Amino acid sequence: MASAREKRPGVWEMRQSLGRDPVTGKARSASRTVYTTSARVLDREKAKFQTEVGAAGRTVVPKEAATVGQLLDRYIEHITDGKTVEQLAAEADPAAVS
Repeated sequence: MASAREKRPGVWEMRQSLGRDPVTGKARSASRTVYTTSARVLDREKAKFQTEVGAAGRTVVPKEAATVGQLLDRYIEHITDGKTVEQLAAEADPAAVS
């Protein structure tokens, strides 16, 4: 649940917890500033913020520490569905592969 606090009249800070980083154990959060005096607009912005953060902020992070190279290998394997370089090249330009 996103929370909001009024920093000064018409300026609100919304915060959303993202849980703890599994590697470091530190708490993570996202924040956004909204400029409004309307409670209705603030509620709408809180709901929008919560949806955006929920989609982007709760990504799966491996519990073990991983190197950038290992994470890139996992990403490439994910986006290529485990296909080899030759298979990807054949899909991209069938005439070029003989």
